[in-house]
Amino acid sequence: MDWFIVSFGFVFLSISAALAFSLDWSSTSTIPYFLAFQVVNVVLSYDITAYAASLLLRKHDLSKLAELKRYPQVALLYVTRDDAIPIALSELKKQTYAEHDIFVLDDSSTAEKQALIDSFGYRVIRRGGHSGYKAGSINFWLSRFGKAYEYFVVLDSDSIVTPSFLESILKYAEHPANRDVAVFETKIVPWNAHRRFPRVISTMAPYRNWILERIANRRNALLSSGHNNLYRISCLIEVGGFDERFLSEDVATTLKLLEHGYLCKYVDIVTYEAEPFHILSYLKRAIRWVNQTIELNQHDWRSLPFAARFEMFMMQYRYLVWFWYMIGLLLSFWSRSSSLSAMHIAFPEILKFWGLSLAPLAFYYLYKLPIVLFLKISLRDYFASVLLGISIGLCLMPILVLEQLKTLLGKAPSRSITEKAEEDLSFISMLFGLRTSILFMLLVLAGLSKDPLSLVFNLMWILLLVSSPFIVCAFHDRQSIDLLGVSGVVGK
Repeated sequence: MDWFIVSFGFVFLSISAALAFSLDWSSTSTIPYFLAFQVVNVVLSYDITAYAASLLLRKHDLSKLAELKRYPQVALLYVTRDDAIPIALSELKKQTYAEHDIFVLDDSSTAEKQALIDSFGYRVIRRGGHSGYKAGSINFWLSRFGKAYEYFVVLDSDSIVTPSFLESILKYAEHPANRDVAVFETKIVPWNAHRRFPRVISTMAPYRNWILERIANRRNALLSSGHNNLYRISCLIEVGGFDERFLSEDVATTLKLLEHGYLCKYVDIVTYEAEPFHILSYLKRAIRWVNQTIELNQHDWRSLPFAARFEMFMMQYRYLVWFWYMIGLLLSFWSRSSSLSAMHIAFPEILKFWGLSLAPLAFYYLYKLPIVLFLKISLRDYFASVLLGISIGLCLMPILVLEQLKTLLGKAPSRSITEKAEEDLSFISMLFGLRTSILFMLLVLAGLSKDPLSLVFNLMWILLLVSSPFIVCAFHDRQSIDLLGVSGVVGK
């Protein structure tokens, strides 16, 4: 049994027991509250387990060579479809490792983007269709050029790597102890943190990397991010290349490799990507992630190691829990009738409810502070990311729940591309993009006419719900976005 899963079970039971001992079981509301908390406790226990393990365990990097003993051929694959970014293209040619070739796998349909790509003088592969999407594009290259190389790197249109990247990552891949590693994942951080929205949503990237570099390589359950990584070609050819059946070709391919005994591991090399520049681009990415996670979990993966299946479950559970939050909000305002005249009678119950609601929330965000401060993330930045994260969650929750329902009911998931460069949003256009969520907010607030006392019980959540679009808007820049002018974003 995987040590992390055992630890998770212990933490889950410990929190449940502590809560059970602290509750007043004579109250009729105790059992519903206790059961409702268990839904959230799954995520809470998982995150606490990862946090505690990262405190107890040292950083665990893969073995690597001090110097390369041979120089295998490597292909650098820049994969794009109508979203090429000039600065990312220009960075490709800066690699210091001699034995490499650059390929641009271009599925673009616009003449403008094709002309931009052609202007850089790289070898461009256009296959005349979109079959299999990204996985199909890579497989097309693999079938024609794969035998000439031992490794290839996948870069998305917004990916940027340092000049020494290839030599650094090959020192891991060429170490004899890593022969069974097929995918080498890197520490990805944003290069567009000069903009407000990307900077705040990526505040916790150092925290996530801290967790990964202590836990990921101690388990055989790491799933690929799909870009900024190195693949061992012989392993991919053995499993039939990238898996074209799924929207999430990266995770699906990692799972295929795991089924054949090949691993995905994490290395101590920093690479760069662009975070979404605004909330609607973020929403488009979130919808794609939600849909691809459900699509993957509908497949039979029983041949996988249990640790990998557990990670798959947690990926989907984090999205499914939004159903519970929506139901909870609706029940809070529509499940009973009340009058404000009864407030003096209900006041002790209100204080108790506030305590039971706020205590877990406060704990969830405060227990991370020791590592946050150690990583030199300022309290201002941390709590700004917390506020924005909660506001984004409230804004996107109804939309993501509806998307999940569509996919669960059999609708084919969308294969939309996350825009890397757009003009800033006006507040009106943002509200229009979030219109489903606005309607849900109005539905919740309409319940106040039936149960005005619920406003007092849920004052904090009502304030956050109503103000969330304004909070999200406040974290956006007021200047136009122009990636053509971005420079000096990558540390040399």
